[in-house]
Amino acid sequence: MKVFVTGFMGVGKSFVAKKLAKNLHLKFYDLDKMIENELNFSVFDCVKNWGEELFREIESSVLKNFVQNNDNFVMACGGGTPCFNNNIKLINENGISIFIEMPPKAIFSRLKNTKNIRPLLNEYKDELLLQRIEELLEERQNFYSQAKIKINALDYNIDNIISEILKN
Repeated sequence: MKVFVTGFMGVGKSFVAKKLAKNLHLKFYDLDKMIENELNFSVFDCVKNWGEELFREIESSVLKNFVQNNDNFVMACGGGTPCFNNNIKLINENGISIFIEMPPKAIFSRLKNTKNIRPLLNEYKDELLLQRIEELLEERQNFYSQAKIKINALDYNIDNIISEILKN
């Protein structure tokens, strides 16, 4: 079983994916951490130094290679992973995709004081941050909506997610 947890930055993809992996007795992987380990660069530095386009190519390559060579895992994907280079198609053809939904204002509340560096949001503050979150969510919605399972992050239940996975 291959399970991919997707959603916008700050919605709790890693948290949910770790819980799912534990409950399903599968290994947990974080795609961003895998990229950082392979490049010996942070995602932030990669995007800053090489640009988002090259980062997305690297991200797609790491994802594709991992999917082709591994089974039985839960992966927390980066916020933009399903939105580039036909990644959502690759994910859906090879496993179960889960989209963790959260309203823009809730994401804003989580991200506005975060210590984590978010390459696509780092330069925005206050109202501009909320506006940028709304813009990115709108741009990405078509890709996120292709997930096989949709979960509301504000009232998610791990048992409900597992039962949805087992139905698929």
